[in-house]
Amino acid sequence: MDELAGYFCLSTHSVERLNFRAKFKRDMPNPISTILLGRLAVAEKYQGYGLGESMLHEAIRKSKKIADSLGAATLIVHPISERAKLFYLKHGFSSSKSEKPMLFLSTFGVFSLTEKDLS
Repeated sequence: MDELAGYFCLSTHSVERLNFRAKFKRDMPNPISTILLGRLAVAEKYQGYGLGESMLHEAIRKSKKIADSLGAATLIVHPISERAKLFYLKHGFSSSKSEKPMLFLSTFGVFSLTEKDLS
C-alpha cells in the first residue's frame, strides 16, 4: 500500500498593500498579486528527515515559474503554529503587517533562482 509522506498546495492570491512593510510595497499595485502556499505538511512518520525543507524548495521553484507567468510579486504563507512560523522564517520568509499571521518571500529576494534551478 502506498503512503502519503507529504504534500503542498499553491494557488494564486492577492493581498492588500497595507499588509506589507513600506520597503516591499513601494511602487506595487493594490492589491498585490501573490502566490499562496496554502498547505505544506509532512506525515509525522516522515518528519525530521528534511522532507519539509525539500518540499518548500520545490514549492518556491514552482512559485517562481507561476510568478514569472502571472506577475505575482511574492509567495505568502499563513503559518498554523509557532513551530511552522519558525520553519518559514528560517527559510527566508519575512513577517508582514497583517493582523492575522502572514509571512512572505519576495520574488526579488530568495525567489531569484536561475534558469537551471527552474528546470
